[in-house]
Amino acid sequence: MTRPWTLVLGLLLLGCVAEERPPWLYDIGDPCRTAYRFCVDDSSVQRCVDDVWVLARCDQACSELGPAYLARGCAEDCLCELADPDGCTPREASCAGSDTVDVCSDSQTWDRFECGDVCAVVALESLGCITDDEAASCWCTAEGTPCEANSPPVCVDSMSVARCEGGSWVFAACATTCGAPAQCVAWATPPACECS
Repeated sequence: MTRPWTLVLGLLLLGCVAEERPPWLYDIGDPCRTAYRFCVDDSSVQRCVDDVWVLARCDQACSELGPAYLARGCAEDCLCELADPDGCTPREASCAGSDTVDVCSDSQTWDRFECGDVCAVVALESLGCITDDEAASCWCTAEGTPCEANSPPVCVDSMSVARCEGGSWVFAACATTCGAPAQCVAWATPPACECS
């Protein structure tokens, strides 16, 4: 006859058997889904590309940022530095004039663009170059651009509305339209200033 404490001890021992975990998949070619990277040596990194672990040289990984970047070794991830530390940073921008913007290219050289040309690509008019939060860009508007006579009004922002008048978009502040502070209601049919 089995004693009760023996049965309890047997059940406890069965409960302590460790579950087998699946092996970690970190070999080159194994599936992965992560942004995590790690150094294999001083000049290469293992990273997840298209859901597969691949090995990449740091000079290749840094060149993907642009030709201005050079590999300076690996510490947790590739260390990429600008070829000219005193040059501009790729995609950095600054206003070169009231209607021109300078943008730093991938090769750390400044390219100048006319805001009128930049805005025309998306069928808008330029309001010039502006600097906001230390970033510069061309400011484009639809005001004054052509529109179809039957185009419904649209909210420009929460405080103004655009209407098609005489074949061109005309912007109006809701406060002016209503004679008092007001907002444009984009979900109205058609969108319009809501006067109180």
